[in-house]
Amino acid sequence: MQKNNKVTPPIAPALPAAGCRAQGVRRRAGLAAGLAILLLAGAFAAAAAEPALSAPRAPGVVPDDAPSRGAGPAAGGSVEALYAAATAALDEGQPARAREMLEEIVSRRPEFAGAWLDLALAAYRAGDVEAAIEHLAYLRTHFVLPPVLSAQIDDWNRRWQQTGVARDATDAWQGEVTFGVGYDTNVNSGLARKSLSLTLPDGNLDFPVGKASRPIADTFALLGLTAWGPAQPLWQGRVRPVVLLRGKRMLSETDYDSLDLQAGGIYVQPAETVGSWRLGGFLLQDRLGGRVLSNGARLDVQRIRPWSDCQLATGAELEMRQASADADMTGAIYSLNGGVSCPLPGEASFAGQLRVGRTQPRADWPGGPKNGIELALQYSRPLPGGRRVDLGWRASWLNDTEGYSSLLHDNAERRVQRQGLSAALRQPLGAEWDAVFSVEVLRQKSNLELFEYDTRLFLLSFVRRFG
Repeated sequence: MQKNNKVTPPIAPALPAAGCRAQGVRRRAGLAAGLAILLLAGAFAAAAAEPALSAPRAPGVVPDDAPSRGAGPAAGGSVEALYAAATAALDEGQPARAREMLEEIVSRRPEFAGAWLDLALAAYRAGDVEAAIEHLAYLRTHFVLPPVLSAQIDDWNRRWQQTGVARDATDAWQGEVTFGVGYDTNVNSGLARKSLSLTLPDGNLDFPVGKASRPIADTFALLGLTAWGPAQPLWQGRVRPVVLLRGKRMLSETDYDSLDLQAGGIYVQPAETVGSWRLGGFLLQDRLGGRVLSNGARLDVQRIRPWSDCQLATGAELEMRQASADADMTGAIYSLNGGVSCPLPGEASFAGQLRVGRTQPRADWPGGPKNGIELALQYSRPLPGGRRVDLGWRASWLNDTEGYSSLLHDNAERRVQRQGLSAALRQPLGAEWDAVFSVEVLRQKSNLELFEYDTRLFLLSFVRRFG
């Protein structure tokens, strides 16, 4: 079988990040009303956040880029029919038969990443460990893999090489648990300025900023969970439940303890030829200082297709937020997004995403409706010893459509620019554990001094895969 074909790598979907930064809403209710909600819809998290989720396929689960299922196998038949028969054979404990059909599929459709993964599993179950490891290596070198799937493949590779024991989690929950300790130089999103310029009837006044509104640093403990359940057939695709959790417990400033919860499902509808459709629905809750900050729901749809040696993803998203205490944080976010993911020499990868959105309040929101743009770039490269380095840059721009306050620069419309740099180093600690050290620098600038702040975050975490 020919294995030197140039293959289109799959792109990780724009799925919810498992956590976002609270913007000091207790101290200044409207400070981050539009920006925080827009950033909640962002597809790229900071390096300290949980990675975007793209669950590894268990046997019998339709992969993200699989064709539609056909009816019944046939020698020389359609890829759709062969794949349906191959996954059925894997489910029925017939790996040799599945392997034969999967080899036919990848010879005809080398860009079919899901078939390569199933082929590795089929070869392993058929007793050909050497071929199974070879197929995993092919996946690693010819496709850009989402972080969770990459970690799962690394885990299989280590187990198959060292102990010959594979984890077959067709009917089990899978995912990652993260434990960490970190240091944040600005847990309260304190103001960068020591004074604010206020517009009064008698003229401008420089108002000094109190100590409580200036940046406060603190150490924190972190707990994160990214988990997905067994995939179930639905119509012509598959759906699987997903749960994401990210909590931070401050050492001293417990008013800024945070907990972000997301629970829902992801449905993958294979295309008839190439590419795939992906639908997601999630219920959301954010807590700050032990109380519910907001509840919400998010729906998104994406189309993923190959483009040269890369993959393109385009989609739309709708998010509704209902604040429990601050009515000015209640509203809807509409956004369109596009992304690209490409392999680079040396097994490195590059990904970029652009998102354009509008936040529409359902109450008298300072500044009125808000228009926003977010751009994120990420570079990933493996290092000797199984290590991996991830570098990221992201920027967002937010513009109000109405004046924010008559006390701030004669009711000027707010303009906010936010930039962040992140770096993370991942070190394997065995078959199931990784250590990750990450650094993030964030800076927010605005024409209104009230919205200027900066912070630096350092995090050492330990990640354990399960399932």
